[in-house]
Parts: sequence; C-alpha cells; structure tokens
Amino acid sequence: MKMNILPEGRKLVNSKIHESKPGKLISSSEYDDGTIIKYHQEGGNIKIDCNKTLELQEDGETVKIID
Repeated sequence: MKMNILPEGRKLVNSKIHESKPGKLISSSEYDDGTIIKYHQEGGNIKIDCNKTLELQEDGETVKIID
C-alpha cells in the first residue's frame, strides 16, 4: 500500500529529522499555514500525526489535509 498526502497549495517551510538511529526515524514537515505532519518510523511500524484532520480519499491512497 502507498499513501500520498496532498499539500494542496501549502508550501513546505521546514523539514526536520528529530531522531535517527538504526530502526527508528522521527521527522516532521511544517507548512506555511501552520500544518505540521510528524512521521514516526520504528521497526516495521509507521505512524503519522498531524495537527489537522487527515481524510483518506475514495482511491484508498490519497490523503487530504482538512483545515
């Protein structure tokens, strides 16, 4: 499965790696409208947190950010 998060006109203003070690990566992306998406990758698990609502679209791959 793949997922595509649509920024829909938002401009990426900051991208950070908070932690990087074997088997674990925590990073974040911040956009010009204040949207922050944080990615946690550990072992085989991936978790995505966002300060806005993420809505999976009908195609099952596209994720829309809802204000």
